[in-house]
Amino acid sequence: MFKYEGAKCPVCHAYLMEDDDIVVCPECGAPHHRECWKSIGHCGCEQLHAEGKTWAMPAKEDPAPDAQGVKKLCPACHAPNAPDALFCSRCGSPMQQEAPFSGGAYPGAPGGQPGQQGGPMPYGGFQPMVIDPLGGVAPDEEIDGVQAKDLALVVGQNSAYYLPRFREISKGNHRFFPNFTAFLFNVPWMFFRRMVWPAIAVLLLELALNIPNAWLMVRVLTDANFSSASISAQFQNVTYLCSMAQFALNFVICIFANKFYMKQCVRMAKELRENSADDESFAEQAKKRGGVKPVAIYICLGLAMLYYLVYSFFVFRGMGA
Repeated sequence: MFKYEGAKCPVCHAYLMEDDDIVVCPECGAPHHRECWKSIGHCGCEQLHAEGKTWAMPAKEDPAPDAQGVKKLCPACHAPNAPDALFCSRCGSPMQQEAPFSGGAYPGAPGGQPGQQGGPMPYGGFQPMVIDPLGGVAPDEEIDGVQAKDLALVVGQNSAYYLPRFREISKGNHRFFPNFTAFLFNVPWMFFRRMVWPAIAVLLLELALNIPNAWLMVRVLTDANFSSASISAQFQNVTYLCSMAQFALNFVICIFANKFYMKQCVRMAKELRENSADDESFAEQAKKRGGVKPVAIYICLGLAMLYYLVYSFFVFRGMGA
């Protein structure tokens, strides 16, 4: 059994794991991560030295019931988690250990064998497919100086897609990963991912680029005597260049969207970690300021409807004239 099971490093306040490189203070006996000890150059429990006390193992946390039920303890680090958690919010380990294989169909057999992950349960029902929210990235692996588990909390929904790409971008293996959702729905995607100011900038730029084509369409629909021959060559070039600029803008967003989003998440995670006393407060702040904003979809739909209402107003006004 691991000697320091349930203990935290006094420097980074993360739970100590059996495979961690651990050093012990020779004066008070407090265990530390070796890198944490090196980072400060001394014991993280100096208040014990001043009081003449020695470090003692903390009592095991007794998970208190919350509004949704009794919290579950992680089988790896013993941190309390929500009752419906599939993976630990601290170490990323599965909350349920797989049962040892005891005969019958092998666990990876095709066809959805009873009791297999993603297959029917022996007595009815269906076992959901469990997805790692870190996308295979180690919880303590750093991406641009931020641990993956912290980034996952800031990203929120669909973190299993973004974290592996963030890792590859930060390592320089790929300068960019195309994001086709951002290509097709650039402004809604940015609002949805809480990239508010970039979304506003792109929205204003797209509206400006669409002005020549919108004016042309209004003329076509409202002026019975209007023909393509009446359009000057210069104006045709302007409308063509604006259309090409819109496509180029969407293409650039598609190519660099994941990189821009990674920079925002890394910056937010560092800021929240500096202003958080512990993992619980960090997770709470990440939930408030990070993640996604579903109401942004309705805002974008409202803006689109407003745009077409204004557009229709000028069309019908011209037709009436």
